[in-house]
Amino acid sequence: MSIYVTIAVGVFSVFLWEYIQIDTDSNVKPSFVLNLLADWAIYLFKQCGVFAAWISSYLTYIKFEKIKRSIVNIILPLWHLVTSFTWFVKGYVDTALSYGFHVTLVGSILIILIVLFLVCYYFNIPMWPASVDTDVLKVIGVLIVTVMCVLSIAVLGFPA
Repeated sequence: MSIYVTIAVGVFSVFLWEYIQIDTDSNVKPSFVLNLLADWAIYLFKQCGVFAAWISSYLTYIKFEKIKRSIVNIILPLWHLVTSFTWFVKGYVDTALSYGFHVTLVGSILIILIVLFLVCYYFNIPMWPASVDTDVLKVIGVLIVTVMCVLSIAVLGFPA
């Protein structure tokens, strides 16, 4: 509260001083100092504006269309590089479907899954949460092998 009282008293004192100096026609008054400060602040901020305009003048030399094209030319190949492994699936599915049997596609995907499971088992890479029981994993493995055998018999015929 005291800061507000101090400011109010200060503003009133400056006003009273200016009022009295106008009556005596004196040059020692607060408005003279305030005018000097205002002129100095105007000059300072004008020079700051000139400096900012000088610095930002480089924008006239930049071609934003070229910047956009440069970014696209860099980002697009990087994106293709990062996602290139997904083309394995397209190439695999196209080739498997060219054999004419959809069962072959399913069977070969199961072969890939079995190889993936074996590699993960050999290198001790966890592919499932630790909370999954190992008996469940054994059942899944047996189901995969059973489905592989059924698909092999369906595609190739029963062995003689």
